[in-house]
Amino acid sequence: MNMEQWRDYNRFFDEASMSALLAIFDKAGIAYLVEQEKEMVDPIYFGRPIEPMFVVKIRPSATVKADQALEMKASSDFEQQEIPEYLKQMEPEELKAILYETDSWNVYDRKMASLILNSPDSSIDKGATISTELSIPLIILSYVLSFIVFVGPFIWYTLCFATKTTNTGRSIPIFGKRTRANGWVIGVIALYNLVNFILKRST
Repeated sequence: MNMEQWRDYNRFFDEASMSALLAIFDKAGIAYLVEQEKEMVDPIYFGRPIEPMFVVKIRPSATVKADQALEMKASSDFEQQEIPEYLKQMEPEELKAILYETDSWNVYDRKMASLILNSPDSSIDKGATISTELSIPLIILSYVLSFIVFVGPFIWYTLCFATKTTNTGRSIPIFGKRTRANGWVIGVIALYNLVNFILKRST
């Protein structure tokens, strides 16, 4: 009789995701135990029913084998370009964070994120998914140029609304949040100068 204790390996809120993991374990010959838990929160306060949580448990001695099975599955899926959509839509910095957030992401996700980041042929356009922040000198120059009547509105529009398209077809801003925030200030200055120019021309 095996007296080795079972330990939690992964938790799921839906059976479909859990079934994918169990299929990998079955193929690798890893024994597992599934338990169903309930959220320890009174649903009265949230206006929704209690959602079941499925807990997949394995023997501690099988942990390394389970991790290896998930890594092999991730490598196989990557080679066949069967990359989960939620990972495809992530930016490089988000993918990098997965590698270190061991409590939030499983071995499959971490391996897949690593493969995506290290592949030169990835369908994720690493360069095109990062918004650019202008340097301080360029932002100062933009403020100076914004006082030129017909140049200011052009700078405002470019900084706040210019976009680029990634290889996945997603449209993202060219400039980051800090640069766009300065762009809106420049827009106010440009509008003020434009109104003044029109009023002076009309008198």
